Amino acid sequence: MKKIILGLLSFTFLLSCGGQEDSVEKVDLTKMKIDLKDSKLNGEIKLFTFSNTKELISEIDEAINLITEDSKEIIKNNSEVTNVITNISFINGKAIISKILYVNYKTKKIIEGYELDTNSNTYALLSRKINWDEIFGGGGCPTGYSQLASCGNFSNPQTCVGNAIQTYLSANISGPGDCANAQVNVGALNTRVCGRAC
Repeated sequence: MKKIILGLLSFTFLLSCGGQEDSVEKVDLTKMKIDLKDSKLNGEIKLFTFSNTKELISEIDEAINLITEDSKEIIKNNSEVTNVITNISFINGKAIISKILYVNYKTKKIIEGYELDTNSNTYALLSRKINWDEIFGGGGCPTGYSQLASCGNFSNPQTCVGNAIQTYLSANISGPGDCANAQVNVGALNTRVCGRAC
């Protein structure tokens, strides 16, 4: 699981450097230590599966830890990225990453973004010309989402984020046939959590 998340994040990070020809030419992919042989980049990134609400709630913490730590690492290693925004869909007994955005809040620029195309079951590169206010609500939650929590990044934000998502899903999903969405927006100082029913 962690290898798939790290693989996708590393892959997308490398793609985000695509406009910088010097950096891309210097990357030697043969020396990379990430094992992608089991990843399915052409399919949805499944964080976990669940058959009931109890299973769903018990799996949240591990998935949030991975997303939060990977996002903070990307922000630390790429000065152009100030926030990593991950949308998670909980539908049909699966928790899947439905969208991931690498953004710079200071310049209001999307560095790179990918969204799951459910028809082809692949991730499509998003246009960098996305309506900032519609997607980010002027810096808060996107249109249609409500804020569940704002967690400081200096004192274990994973617990705060996990608790907010667990509370939201407990109220909105009673079984694998139900659907809800969560967004985890990791920045340098805080992590915002938003939720939306399907």
